[in-house]
Amino acid sequence: MKKQTSLTILAITGVALVLAYFIYDRTRPGCDSIFDQTATKLGGSAEILKTKGEMFVGREKIQELAESSQKVALHLKACCVAQRSGNLSAEQLQGCMNGAKDYERKILQVSSILSEAQAAKDQGNQQVVERKTVQAKEAVSAASQSASELAGVVSTIPGSQGAPATEKHTLGITNYGTPLIVSVNGTWVGQWDSSIGNIPLDSVVQGKNEVTLELQGEPKNQITLEVWAKRPEGDVNLLRMNFQGKAAGKYTYTFVAR
Repeated sequence: MKKQTSLTILAITGVALVLAYFIYDRTRPGCDSIFDQTATKLGGSAEILKTKGEMFVGREKIQELAESSQKVALHLKACCVAQRSGNLSAEQLQGCMNGAKDYERKILQVSSILSEAQAAKDQGNQQVVERKTVQAKEAVSAASQSASELAGVVSTIPGSQGAPATEKHTLGITNYGTPLIVSVNGTWVGQWDSSIGNIPLDSVVQGKNEVTLELQGEPKNQITLEVWAKRPEGDVNLLRMNFQGKAAGKYTYTFVAR
């Protein structure tokens, strides 16, 4: 019971605290906190679920859950920035809120099913374990789908009309040995077999931007991609993704600049 309660608390605080911040603390420039708080809380919840869930649903499904949690954090941050810049309608804002709450509910469902699977395993009831394992895998996929639906809401945020961003931006790449290509808003930025450093971005515009990374192979070591904005108070992170263990292919994400 204590384990289940801990999972529930983590899952609830993962989104609920951030939503409260999102709605009520609009007087502070805290969109970066939206990402940091959501990623930390949901990441912590996913880590506990990883410890408990790998034996039932496998590492791939748990990784899927961790990725969807990171995407939800990015989507909430994009909604926050768009709202404060006046590019988010009341309907889109409600869509962001509903999407985050739906994801929260599905994370709780995963937690509950895994607790039931563990209890059945402790009792030696293999039939129930097998049934709960199937349910847990379906619940993880449903959570990932919820994150994708939230991405659909973010995709409806009006993009820029092409006006250059008012701030300078840089691309941070940490790559240990996997060839990759990066473009921003369809403009080629660079191709690297391995690299650690920051690259100036000249194609960032006000509003929504797209960054695309093409992995030429499956990374066995760390690969991170970050987008930073230079502001008077210091550099601010707009996007942070880790590609270690992902399949080769093309990955596209959005961030909002001003």
